[in-house]
This record gives sequence, structure tokens and C-alpha cells, in this order.
Amino acid sequence: MPSFLLNERMNPELKRRVRLSLKSDLRERAGGQSARQGHWAVRAMMVLGVIGLASFLTVTYRQSRAELARERAQLLSAYQRQAAVFDAAFRARTEKVERLLAHAHEPYVGDWIDPGIRQAGALDALLAQPLSYVRGPIRGFLSDAERRQTSKEAGPEALIRCLVDPPASIKESELLRHLGRIYQPKRFVGRFYDFENARGAFAFLDSGFEDEVRHVERMKQLLAQSRELREQKLGQAAEARQVRLFVSVFDEPKDRGAAADFDGEAVHYLRLSVLDLDTPRVWLRVRRQVDPQWISEKSRLAYSRELDSCRLAYELRQELRENQPQGEK
Repeated sequence: MPSFLLNERMNPELKRRVRLSLKSDLRERAGGQSARQGHWAVRAMMVLGVIGLASFLTVTYRQSRAELARERAQLLSAYQRQAAVFDAAFRARTEKVERLLAHAHEPYVGDWIDPGIRQAGALDALLAQPLSYVRGPIRGFLSDAERRQTSKEAGPEALIRCLVDPPASIKESELLRHLGRIYQPKRFVGRFYDFENARGAFAFLDSGFEDEVRHVERMKQLLAQSRELREQKLGQAAEARQVRLFVSVFDEPKDRGAAADFDGEAVHYLRLSVLDLDTPRVWLRVRRQVDPQWISEKSRLAYSRELDSCRLAYELRQELRENQPQGEK
């Protein structure tokens, strides 16, 4: 071992002693009295490090699994609480609406007016219930995708609004004033409910979401499922559970060669039905023609469809009133 402490003129015995001393000092600095002792010290430190890391990872893994289990339990509880209101009776009403919409394009089966709806005040009492309403062209209900799209776009328009809250007469000026009143934002709060949201909610409930949550293994996936549940807005869809009455209006194609107004209104027939969702009872089913020719040129530019619809609602009420049993008018 070369060293500055040694030179050629030193006594051989002294050189030997210096070399032994240097070698011993090197071993001590390596970790012990020998090279083997130094290696064991390094290995021991490595083993302790591995054990410590393994312990840390084990604790961390157990904590993450416990957190996953807690979050899963909370998500399942939230899901089950929201899903509980979607019971068999609610499903039956929703499926009844689906069947009605699916048969909208079939040939008309004829008018029907339930005798009970002819009683004085019967129509008002019936329409005072929370109800669901849809209106659209018959061709808009041919496929499931078309039915869903049409239903989303078919909010409560003038016909149902004027049927629930009728105008005093069919004079154009009176109808225009009435339309201004019934389209006020707070006029029908809590009266109309969207069944399309309920149909979508049942599709989600049948999708196996709960089973997926039970078997999820990663927090990232669980967070995604939690977000999906929020986006479904089951609470909003559940509002339709109280609906017992479904009113539908299907517009047949316009008469051949008939000119359409600016908003698309033209001479055509429409089919209106009032259906009880808890019984087989059909309260009302009629097919009537609407024709915007009576509307002034000025009003037809913007309000043709609304005026036509409101007038028809008034005339339907008058028809039912005129056919009430004697002594009840």
C-alpha cells in the first residue's frame, strides 16, 4: 500500500510496522475490525431500510383501502337513498308513458270522452293535479331516440296552459292578453313535471351502477362514479313520482298544399289525450283540426301557433261544458 510515510532509506522492520498500522486503520474506517464486519454493518442498515419502507407501504395501503371502503359505503348509501323513491308504482307509470309515445304514429282509434269528465268542475279538478305533458309531431315519436329528443324539447306550451287556465273568449285581442298572463315564469310552478327525466333515471338504475360501485378497486374510479351519480340528478327526476295524469298532443302532418305561417303553424289535425297513469282510464281522447286562417296578418307573424292552440283549448272546454248532464251547467 503506497504511502508518503514510507521511503527507501527506512529500516525494513519499521516499514513493516507502518504498513500494518495503515492497514488496521483502513479496516476500522470501513466499519469494524475486519472487512467482513464492515459489510455486515452495511447490510444491516439496508435490511432495516427495507423493513421500514415495507412497513410504511403497508400502513399506507391499509389506510387507502380503509378510505376507499368508507367512500364506497357513503356512495352506496347516497345511491340507495336516492333510488328508493323509484319504486314499482313509479316504474309502471313511466312505462305506461313510454308505451303511449311508442304508439303515437299508429292509426287513430277514435274519439273518447269519459262521462266522468263531463261533470261540472271535473276537468278543473283533474287538471289541478300535478301532471306531465308532451307535444310534438307524430314523426317525432317513431324511434326511442326520437321520442327522447322530442320529449326533451316539448315543454308545456299554449294548449295545455290554456286548457288548465282558459281564456275568457276566443277574440284575438283577449287571447293575446291571456297568453301574456299564462306565460309568466311563476304562473305554473309545481304543476308540470318532466317524465323524460324519470325515464332516463330508470335507465340509469338498471345499468348496474350499484354493482360497479361494490367492485371498484381504485379511488379514482370511485370519484368518477360519484360524479356520475351527481350528474344523473335523481332528486330532480324523482319529482315526477307524484304525477298521476299524462296529457299528450301529437301533431299530424299539415294538409297537402297548405301554406305554413312563420312559426310553422298550418292547417292540420292534432290528437289530444288525457291519460290516468294509475288505472287503464282514458279521460279524454280527441282529434281536432286547427287552422290559423282566422288570425290577423300581424299576429300570424309571431303568435300563430300559440293563438291556434289557445283557441282550441277554449273550444274543447266549451264542448265538454255543453255536453254536461242537465242541471249541472
